[in-house]
Amino acid sequence: MSNINKYLVILLLTAVSPARADGKYETVWESRGIEAEQVAATLKSEWVIASIPANESITFWDLRINAVQDSQVLLGVSSEFVFAVVFNGRVTAIADVVEHATTDGRPAAWKQEVAAGQAMISVHMGGKQWTIKPFSARDLQNSFQRAGRTVLARDIQALVDQQAPLRFWGRLRATSLNIATPVRPEVEAVRRTYLLEPAIIESKRAAKVASDLPLEVAKSFLSRLKAGDASGAGTLISPGPFRSAAQMDQLTAARADFARNLLQQRWVLGIELDSIAVHESDNMLVRFRAEGRSFTLRTAIFDRSVFVVAVKEDPKP
Repeated sequence: MSNINKYLVILLLTAVSPARADGKYETVWESRGIEAEQVAATLKSEWVIASIPANESITFWDLRINAVQDSQVLLGVSSEFVFAVVFNGRVTAIADVVEHATTDGRPAAWKQEVAAGQAMISVHMGGKQWTIKPFSARDLQNSFQRAGRTVLARDIQALVDQQAPLRFWGRLRATSLNIATPVRPEVEAVRRTYLLEPAIIESKRAAKVASDLPLEVAKSFLSRLKAGDASGAGTLISPGPFRSAAQMDQLTAARADFARNLLQQRWVLGIELDSIAVHESDNMLVRFRAEGRSFTLRTAIFDRSVFVVAVKEDPKP
């Protein structure tokens, strides 16, 4: 099955006024069981269903999902969004972000109860902010049927029936936003090859504001290089120079090979992680030291994200 056809349709609805885990994970299309630590990497190519027993919890990026009752949650990532769709049961969502203060002045995290028929959504560069929106159970059911998941499609029927009169009377209306495929499928297929890498999403979610992103990308890239992780470091290298490789479906491998060549340079092992800092005159430039020498890492914007484009040693004074 092509990558484009594998995307689920998860249309949002608008209400109209008068992976530590204790859950079990399986992929949607292949019905393959996976471990919690495999979820982030798996989401690049396929959505994951988390079955969470009552009073147990899972962690999804910076969101903790506690099951109030036995629940099923569809976990997904698209080129624009991170989302968790509750299609069975009821959960409490707790975000790892301070939203307000309690009456005695202590910080309090964002916390919401989420019922079947609602989705927890956050944009990649959202500063860890989450929102709760209703989704179209009918469209998700159709997606389950196309995936050959007849049991899941049958289990969601009660939710489809519950939404039907609300849609008929105009209390719920479909929006044009499909959080699973927010752009044309053929464009989404290309963007997923570089925007859905865990290192990219982690860097975006670590940045409090957009201007912090170059530093977060540089920290992640240099940390992975120092650890000898060519694959992880490669995902943070700009796809721009590798477009021909992308057309051959080898974008990830080509960038990993480039990072692997960097690992052959002696200074990599001597990277001083505590020396990483944004250049005082340009936040797209990041300075660091390695083996007592000064280096500059240059980042650039590509498809509304930030990637590494060059690393060079500074000229000696």
